[in-house]
Amino acid sequence: ETPDIVIDIEKSEIIDSEGINLIIGLYRECTSNGKNFQVINPSADNLRLFGILKLSRIFGLQAV
Repeated sequence: ETPDIVIDIEKSEIIDSEGINLIIGLYRECTSNGKNFQVINPSADNLRLFGILKLSRIFGLQAV
């Protein structure tokens, strides 16, 4: 299914706790309004962070 909202984080080398909270908030807002949400192009470090926080599956990312 094609996402309605896409967050491309390719140029974000590292995401801090505020950034994670923002992404989670956007995800919750989108899903509560019936919208599909996707995060794309994470760096290796950010992908690892999403994995540690158990967010990889929610955002459709492959954890390393």
